[in-house]
Amino acid sequence: MGEVSTRIWLDEGLWDEIRSRAIADGVTVRELLPRLVAQALSGPSARAEPQVPTAPGGAGSPAAGAVAESGPPVLVLSDVYRCDVCGAQVKLGGMTIHMGKHAKERQAPETERS
Repeated sequence: MGEVSTRIWLDEGLWDEIRSRAIADGVTVRELLPRLVAQALSGPSARAEPQVPTAPGGAGSPAAGAVAESGPPVLVLSDVYRCDVCGAQVKLGGMTIHMGKHAKERQAPETERS
């Protein structure tokens, strides 16, 4: 089976926990993360109906509360996110474009004042 590269953003506290765990296990973070994800996906909670998380960086971001009762951290993966700004459901691939529109909306009143 081949490997697929991905990029994820983690809460700084979660990153520190993962880094500490990798050091304790004597492995790299790059080696540890696939193992943690595989364990999370094979567990009984993996079969539960997933909730639609909010946009990355929002107050209710998936990484903020993604901790299992026991064992490794649970990483919530989703194809659709709910925007904290407007409430729209946005596919992961379109998140950058969607959030760019909100950034332009915020900048428009600032340029009118100039």
